[in-house]
Amino acid sequence: MCLRVLSVATRLDVLIALCAGPKSVQDIAEAVMLDRGHVSVHLGTLLRARLVDQIAEGRRHIYQHSRHVKVRSGTMAVRFSTLRVSVPISACR
Repeated sequence: MCLRVLSVATRLDVLIALCAGPKSVQDIAEAVMLDRGHVSVHLGTLLRARLVDQIAEGRRHIYQHSRHVKVRSGTMAVRFSTLRVSVPISACR
């Protein structure tokens, strides 16, 4: 299940979009060039996998990387219990 979550390119794009900091669904949708509905579905999957956190700001929700995702010097590292996956991401710089 863990790697299956990251096997969809759009989910990686969403995680990359969050490298710059917390964003709303609309901001993420604009960054990955998809409609809000599709982004919401992928965010739901990432939430269930505990790769993103959701913060309520009034009626809006803001999303950010969870503690399982670390971004350092152009690399995004994702940790699933004992498994760690590192992805070089130039957008994370």
